[in-house]
Amino acid sequence: MAEIADLIEKMYGHHYTRQTISNMVQVMGEQVEAFKKRELSPRYVCIYLDATYI
Repeated sequence: MAEIADLIEKMYGHHYTRQTISNMVQVMGEQVEAFKKRELSPRYVCIYLDATYI
């Protein structure tokens, strides 16, 4: 969690507590799992994703 907190502070200039980072990681983990488990139309051969979620 410390690495994530350091990265966020360097990128955005804001410090978050370890608990806040932990909560953010948990929520994002749930969203990533839901994204990975969704069904896609058979016409998609591959997916490219490049995004920032805040």
